[in-house]
Amino acid sequence: MGIFIDWIKLENQPTGNNNFSVANTTPGTPAQPTRTSRTENDYFRYTKNAIGLIRQFLSIGEDESINSEDINRWLSATRSSYRASTWRFARAAFSNLLEKAALYLSNSIIDKTDYKVVEETKKEISEIINSLEKIKKLKWSAAPINIGKTTAQRSKELPPKSSSNKKKFVEPDILFRLDEFIRHSGSDWQRRGLILSWAMMFTGLRPCEWENVDMQIINEHTIKLIVINAKSTNGRANGLTRELIINNEVAMKAVQEQVASVINWKANQQKDKEVDFRKTYVASCANGLRIAQIQCFGKSYNITPYSFRHQFSANMKSSGQSKEIIAYLMGHASELTAGQHYGKKRKGYSSISSRRSDAMAATIPKDFSEKLLNFPIPGQPVRSLSGSKQQTKSELSI
Repeated sequence: MGIFIDWIKLENQPTGNNNFSVANTTPGTPAQPTRTSRTENDYFRYTKNAIGLIRQFLSIGEDESINSEDINRWLSATRSSYRASTWRFARAAFSNLLEKAALYLSNSIIDKTDYKVVEETKKEISEIINSLEKIKKLKWSAAPINIGKTTAQRSKELPPKSSSNKKKFVEPDILFRLDEFIRHSGSDWQRRGLILSWAMMFTGLRPCEWENVDMQIINEHTIKLIVINAKSTNGRANGLTRELIINNEVAMKAVQEQVASVINWKANQQKDKEVDFRKTYVASCANGLRIAQIQCFGKSYNITPYSFRHQFSANMKSSGQSKEIIAYLMGHASELTAGQHYGKKRKGYSSISSRRSDAMAATIPKDFSEKLLNFPIPGQPVRSLSGSKQQTKSELSI
């Protein structure tokens, strides 16, 4: 039986922010919200486009319907040709679609009196739920070609993707030359992109996490950041929030500039219009950096704001920080994430990897301290550098 996919109705489901399961199939019973509306929108766009890929996989035309078991078959097959992260997103997106489809069908028979229609709809709901349970049990690592291989090993065997061209580290010389160019002749978005980049290198935050970060001034030498973990809705973050204590003068300067930049940007947005922070602010910062690289060097080095999150990871590793501390700072649920997917230790700015140091020391190259003083981020000049003394998992100093 084919799934009736009414994209408009499914997209506008009032209870779309849901986790549909066998336990909440009673018509009209709302499920517990587990996803943000932004994640839902990303899932919806993906599935709307990927339905065509499933039809190609099945060798059927656009006028032929697909069912939940077809989706299950496609997801099972693509484990051998998709990278782990891409495949997991596809699985999550189609799980979301099937949950909404089942809920939509369930609600559609609340007032139905035609026994045959009700029974056929219940049967279709049951088929969707059975397929959904199978899909949620699928594991990328269980595919024969992936068994015994890490995600990094398997990725090397697959064709390169565009994101692999993006820099996972930033050469210090390139950074300072780019900084000087933007500060002297950069556009507004190039300056904002530079401010975002410095702040990310000093804190490890994701670009999108700056949208709602809460900065609290403890005293003139210390500020606290309360960060809403961007991956908290899908179980890939270490809790809903994380707290960072920043008492390094340069880092404080970078963070305050970034927070001020976001506040200024928000103040200039239309009050009655919802704006996607990632697609506007973050994307404009990234584009500003790209153009600045071309203007400064004659070409792009593929440095994006996210490159500085990778650099933060490399700096932490270079300074000898534990996997647990790095995972907390970066908002990862797993201690393996940074080790497998983020900046490498050898790319860290610290030249003191042979001994442990405070987190902020890692982000300041020992032989670049004077350059940082001479080439500060936009704002008032910095007089000195100061580090933190102690860290705990619940409240880490940077």
